[in-house]
Order: sequence, then structure tokens, then C-alpha cells
Amino acid sequence: MSEDNALEFSDDAIRDLVALNRKIPGLDDETRTRLEAAEAGLPRTKDSHKFKEARDAAAIASLGEFYNTNVKILSKYAHPTALSVMAALGEASVKPLRAQFSGVGLTIANEALQKLDSSFIGERYRQYAESMARANDQIPAHRRLK
Repeated sequence: MSEDNALEFSDDAIRDLVALNRKIPGLDDETRTRLEAAEAGLPRTKDSHKFKEARDAAAIASLGEFYNTNVKILSKYAHPTALSVMAALGEASVKPLRAQFSGVGLTIANEALQKLDSSFIGERYRQYAESMARANDQIPAHRRLK
């Protein structure tokens, strides 16, 4: 939407990475130093643990209706709920649901990544990609981002 929004989003990504860094013991000194420098360069416009709510970001981007229509369904995929735990769905019922959730999620993610990569934020991401990869390498293999 704007360079200011891109900067805020990028800064939130750094805040998130710094918070993750605090949870991962044993990061190498170079990565830790780069993350501390990145954190020091952040504007002090909000607490380090505060992020823009997805609902608010969607409204700003004129995607409020899309958000309201899809958030409940997609959140079931991301976060188990009582329904997902208690529903006795057989594999024949679960497979199409997984395919639908995955398809919608991948479509949204790919569209977002294309927009981000071609924006100002893509430059910022590439600047810190190496540090993020090193941080990811510190996570147990089965939990790493791919």
C-alpha cells in the first residue's frame, strides 16, 4: 500500500526474529550481533512484542471483507479447535478439506510473496535472509522452516 506500511511490516519481521532469537539458545555470535544491531535500528514507535493485528492490516489494504469471509475457515487449518479435535471425520472427508485449506493457503501465500518480493520489503528481506537462515538452522530439524 505504501513505503511506510512496507517499513512497518519489515520492522515487525525484525521484531519477530529478535523475539525468536531470545527463545533459541546457542545462536552463533555473528547472528546474535546482527540481530542486536537490527533491533537497535528499529524505530521506538511500539513495544517490541506488538504487531499490527491481521484484521487491521486487512482493513487498511481494503481486504476486510475477504478477511472476514476466510479467517474463520483458514484459522481451523492453522489452529486446532474443539471441532477439529472432536469431529469424527474419516480420511475420505479429511482429504478434501486438507486439499481445500492447503490450496487457499498456498494461493494467498504465493500472492503475498510475489507482492512482497517486488516491493521495498523484498530488499529488506534479502538483507537479513542469511541471518534468518542461520537462526532457522538452530531449530531442531523437524521444526525448521522450509
